[in-house]
Amino acid sequence: MLSGLLKLIYELNQAGVITVQRMCFTCANYHLENGQHYCRLLQSKLAANELRIDCPEHEILET
Repeated sequence: MLSGLLKLIYELNQAGVITVQRMCFTCANYHLENGQHYCRLLQSKLAANELRIDCPEHEILET
C-alpha cells in the first residue's frame, strides 16, 4: 500500500497537480535499478518501507 501511495504522489507531482514533495522519487540522490531503490547520499539500498515522503536531506532533481 505504501508503494502505491508513493507512486501516486509522484505521478500527481509529475502531472503538475501537486507541488514538489521532498520524497525519494523526486530526489537527485535517488536511483532505481532492476526494481531496487538506492540512495546515493546514504550509499545504501532502501527497502520500500524506508522510502521517505518528507526527507530533510532532499535535493531537487534537475530535469
